[in-house]
Amino acid sequence: MITSRAANGCNGAGAWYMQPAQDGIWICATSPIPPGYVLTLHSASGCNSNIDSWFMQLARDGQWVCAGSPIPTGCVLTGHISTGCGNIGVWFQQLARAGQYICPGVPVPAGFRTDAFNASMCGGLGGWLLLAA
Repeated sequence: MITSRAANGCNGAGAWYMQPAQDGIWICATSPIPPGYVLTLHSASGCNSNIDSWFMQLARDGQWVCAGSPIPTGCVLTGHISTGCGNIGVWFQQLARAGQYICPGVPVPAGFRTDAFNASMCGGLGGWLLLAA
């Protein structure tokens, strides 16, 4: 994981500091995000070079994640707050279960389908009822 940048490293070309992926680590916005991890916090001035940084954690059921975070296999987004995560927005991530309402645009996991729409779900964005396929 790319965790820091030295702008004057490598004879002025810039150098990146890398660490192994782990739960609870700040990474630079330029870093790849490995499967099974999500982004839960954001800083617009991290990485020692005014490059955004993200707090990366292992994905788990019942977790707020930043807008743009990967959605792990089997998970859905069920809630939204537009001001979270440094004002870029946060989404509530849960393991998919029949009877949940999922936010618009969220991929429907294998073994499920959507049904009725409820305009009051997902922080007012609306949501689709998730049912077993």
